[in-house]
Amino acid sequence: MSDISPAQLRAARALVGVSQEVVAKALHISTDTIWRVEVERGTERTKAQLAEYWQRQGGVEFAPGGWVRLATDGGGDRTGAGNLRCVACDGPMPDIRRSSRRYCSDRCRQRAYRERAGA
Repeated sequence: MSDISPAQLRAARALVGVSQEVVAKALHISTDTIWRVEVERGTERTKAQLAEYWQRQGGVEFAPGGWVRLATDGGGDRTGAGNLRCVACDGPMPDIRRSSRRYCSDRCRQRAYRERAGA
């Protein structure tokens, strides 16, 4: 994984359109850790963990020469945003209209709010 640069990891996150907070919650790491990896101060282990996340969940390919692109399904369709998961239940996101969407339903959104509020 050392051939993937921090700039490529930043580009992958921007390409899929997700915040550091969403990724941190999905990987159970802090946003500071993601920031460190994206500015070349993170560990190789965390860098590999992020790269694997983007390849599996975000549908991102790290191409030779430093390029980052959304993977295709063989027919030319981009599959990146359709592979995102709900941060509350880890279920698939239905019909994503916004790439920054975090929850698969109002139920998950409300449950996450109640957990944060301590209710």
